[in-house]
Amino acid sequence: MGYLGTVSGRDEDKISKSNLTIKHSDNTPYFEEANTVIICRKLYVQDMKHESFIANEVDIKKMYPEGKFHTLYIAEIKEIFIRE
Repeated sequence: MGYLGTVSGRDEDKISKSNLTIKHSDNTPYFEEANTVIICRKLYVQDMKHESFIANEVDIKKMYPEGKFHTLYIAEIKEIFIRE
């Protein structure tokens, strides 16, 4: 996961380099090697904005030094797979 989280799929085919096996639940891909898989249906999406933070103790410049904020998703959980 360290590799997948540090490389952009726009720059290379990180899935093939990861040696992970892709499985599907309906049309949703997931990795067979995962310990837990949560399949969701997206209900809402919104880009986070600087002016929307209301907690004064959050150091926004430290957390987002380049000003690139996350995207917030709200989803309905459809399935959970747990490897035993």
